[in-house]
Amino acid sequence: KKSVSFEPGTKGGCDSPTPKIAIATVNTNTAIVKASAKAVICNLCRKKHVVAPNVYCGDCDFYMARFRPRT
Repeated sequence: KKSVSFEPGTKGGCDSPTPKIAIATVNTNTAIVKASAKAVICNLCRKKHVVAPNVYCGDCDFYMARFRPRT
């Protein structure tokens, strides 16, 4: 007879505490652009404009955040 055991918190049994997830806040207000700032098109969706130092719009930056290493 085989016995099966699960890692704590994966299946059945007792309730495990919910894991805490760090959420990065992103400023998505790109409607107001200073005269000295250069607006460029998002490198991922190529639909929205972003201010020059940024590469991605707010939506794409949120999507790309999942591929950044967690600290």
